Amino acid sequence: MEQDKKRFSSRQKKTLLRTFLIAAAVTFVLCVIILIAGITIYNSTLAAGATSEIQNELTEEEQVFEDEKKEVSELNKTIAVFGVDEDEIRTDVIFVVNLNTITNKVKVVSIPRDTKVIWTDKQKRAYNQLTGNSISISKINEMAAYGRINQNIGNIRDFTIDEIENILRIHVDSYVVINLEAFREIVDAIGGVDMYVPQDMYYVDNYQGLYIDLEEGMQHLDGDAAEGLVRFRRYPRGDEARVEVQQTFLKAVAEKVMSQSVSSLASMVTRLFPYVKTDIKLNEVLGYLDLLKEFSLSGLTFHTVPGVGADYEGPSYYYIDEEKLDDMITEVFLDTTVQGEEPIASDASEEVVVDTTVEVAVYNAAGVKGVAGRYKDKLQAAGYNVVKVDNHSETGLEDSTIYAKDKSKALQFFDLVPGAEIVEDTSIEYDIEIVVGSESIE
Repeated sequence: MEQDKKRFSSRQKKTLLRTFLIAAAVTFVLCVIILIAGITIYNSTLAAGATSEIQNELTEEEQVFEDEKKEVSELNKTIAVFGVDEDEIRTDVIFVVNLNTITNKVKVVSIPRDTKVIWTDKQKRAYNQLTGNSISISKINEMAAYGRINQNIGNIRDFTIDEIENILRIHVDSYVVINLEAFREIVDAIGGVDMYVPQDMYYVDNYQGLYIDLEEGMQHLDGDAAEGLVRFRRYPRGDEARVEVQQTFLKAVAEKVMSQSVSSLASMVTRLFPYVKTDIKLNEVLGYLDLLKEFSLSGLTFHTVPGVGADYEGPSYYYIDEEKLDDMITEVFLDTTVQGEEPIASDASEEVVVDTTVEVAVYNAAGVKGVAGRYKDKLQAAGYNVVKVDNHSETGLEDSTIYAKDKSKALQFFDLVPGAEIVEDTSIEYDIEIVVGSESIE
């Protein structure tokens, strides 16, 4: 019976609230510096925390699905992050930031802007009630425009957020919509960001006042340069490559932000909050900023809804790979391994792919001079292509980590880096990035 379902104890509820507010604080800090592609200052008439005016009665089947999403999400707290385009109505950047309250991990899922959406009956009813018109197919970034978020930001729940919930089979707890002015200011406030720009980027749009001129290679990006990076769209692999660059930038900024003091973060959040449209309260974020000290960037990973971009229907859409999506949902939302307790040894069923052509970067996090160089020699002697050796942004770490775009290709390094944890992260710059801690010094 329904009333026989297991309920949280008072202590569990307090823990759940605390972890959710940590997620809100972490997310907000990340959000205010997040890459907002192609946006202008967001319309100040939009009310923060607004609710939808649409009255959409659910069918019995739809209500069952809503209840299932909420039940599955009890221990997964999620915040949807949006950036709007130059028209201030399309959500051209879409992230879902998830905090698993069992594992204490924060995982960021990117949803490409061109993702094809076949509108559900529920969404069609909401659109008809709002406009008197009908629609069946669109891109996900267009749903907010059809939902007229420039008139009522709360409508974003009936359209874009509803579709995100359908795709990921979760319940979205809160949302954040950010403007570009806040983005530029925060990048400058933290002293800029160092990042490897993956290709030459040149683009001029006098109408938008947009001038992008970045060279391939390691660059120090201030607010204006960072804006150019995240707004650039001309990649050989299209939106997929753009998302990867955005994730790499966000990771670099997160590292810089997390090095700031709590008081500096509080000042930045307070100053930038008026530019943000969200249903998270400012006092909640500020009240829990101290808890950011408990958060480790090693628990932050990035993922992208799997699929492929194509234009064989005429319009260019991003088509979701449903089979791979199932695996991603399991990895992100059904993870039960607590941060820091991941098994070191690989599963015997996992295939080890030996590929000596992968590009490898080695970073010394042990705080002992010459460690990265010794590992470079060791890896090169084994036939691997080491393209970068450097000190890590953190020093004095005990644990080693092997970051890989493809986990199967990381397993071949397991015996070469004793005791290392393997983390799959498609946003990293090189194929393999090895962070060497003191426990792996031979």
